[in-house]
Amino acid sequence: AVKLRDAAHFVADFDKIVTSKVKQAIAGQTYATLFANWQGVMIGDGELWFSGVGDGNVVKITAIND
Repeated sequence: AVKLRDAAHFVADFDKIVTSKVKQAIAGQTYATLFANWQGVMIGDGELWFSGVGDGNVVKITAIND
């Protein structure tokens, strides 16, 4: 597991983080097949998770799994 320090780290390692498997999961996702629970909303088979974060409940990507 890697915790991203900042946006620059994400941009620098984009191709390592957002793999073709992750891109395919995002491209193939439909609203009707989104999964949601207390951890957030899942795309694909868990390739990407997003949720409201912090006091302002700002929606952010919380995990990217290959």
